[in-house]
Amino acid sequence: MLGPDRASKLERVRQLAQQLRLDPLDMHRLSAAETSTPDLLSLIRQHPMKSALRLIVIDDAHRLDGASLETLAQQRGVVQQAACVVLMVESDLEDTPAWQAMRAYAVVEEFSGSASSAPDHFAWLNAIARRDIPSALQGLREQRASGKEELELLGLIVWQVQRWLTLAHLLKAGTPRQEIETITGWKPWQIQRLSEELQGRTVVSLQRALEACWRLDVQAKRGRLPALTTALEQVVVGLCLPAPATTSRFASSSGRSPATPSCDESVPSRRLGRTAA
Repeated sequence: MLGPDRASKLERVRQLAQQLRLDPLDMHRLSAAETSTPDLLSLIRQHPMKSALRLIVIDDAHRLDGASLETLAQQRGVVQQAACVVLMVESDLEDTPAWQAMRAYAVVEEFSGSASSAPDHFAWLNAIARRDIPSALQGLREQRASGKEELELLGLIVWQVQRWLTLAHLLKAGTPRQEIETITGWKPWQIQRLSEELQGRTVVSLQRALEACWRLDVQAKRGRLPALTTALEQVVVGLCLPAPATTSRFASSSGRSPATPSCDESVPSRRLGRTAA
């Protein structure tokens, strides 16, 4: 798949997965920068677990070295029987013998649309934090349209909820503000902002939301949740609504609220993990 239009390429990959009726266990996403030739060779030789074929998508495939390209060429008979390998290439293919040989046996699909800039995911999370349901749902749709995967967006929600829970537990335990800064590594303005976002959100409601996210993650990876975007919308709305129980006031009453700059914190990993922020 050649070209800068990543969103269209990801949509094409989803179409392939549906057409091939693939089980999630037989779908693999790799980064060319982190994939060695032996790893690639091992994967393409494996037989599918629950589907007729394996779908192997390699991001930034223009970074594959010559050895990996030669391996694909040598193993193309095996690949054709057991796998569908998709190479995601952002720019024109290099004029090398390996790429020229690949053009002879591979299908090249071009996605020449302009590369759309991904919307700010922090703006989307901020809409959830301030309980702005229309903006939160619109932000979710924009994230999906830009090519973000559902599980990646679910991971962002988990990251945000874990931050709220971490601060809620520390405040409930009476932890001094300076100690919270040391434990979490957060700046004072971040703690103040999270404290304000906790207003009307209880520990119980946040724990239930986190558990719901884990269930969605498990169901999606097992292929039992075809409408994951709809389920994500329900989670987003649930986080925007007031907690049904009596709300707990976590925010500290001391000190004025500082101006909040744009959030430039590190982006959480695409993989979901159970480690609190």
